[in-house]
Amino acid sequence: MNVYPFIEAEQACRRSVKRACELMQVSRSAYYQHLRGERSERDRVDQALTEKITAVHAMSKGTSGRRGYTSNSPRPGCGTAVNASPG
Repeated sequence: MNVYPFIEAEQACRRSVKRACELMQVSRSAYYQHLRGERSERDRVDQALTEKITAVHAMSKGTSGRRGYTSNSPRPGCGTAVNASPG
């Protein structure tokens, strides 16, 4: 859920941004980062992962499932399919 429009509305009405951020459980720094149009590190990583998954899915012509995604995953610790038969 995007809480930033609510905080922006509160700010426009000259209410406390600090309190609005507390109510919405978002840091003020994240809110101001959003206002500047900057993306968080998490957003950038998620976008890169989404692009990778989309590419793997397209290469498999839409047939690749969880095992195909985990075996091509760029994240450490991933890549071993659970209950996969060896070989």
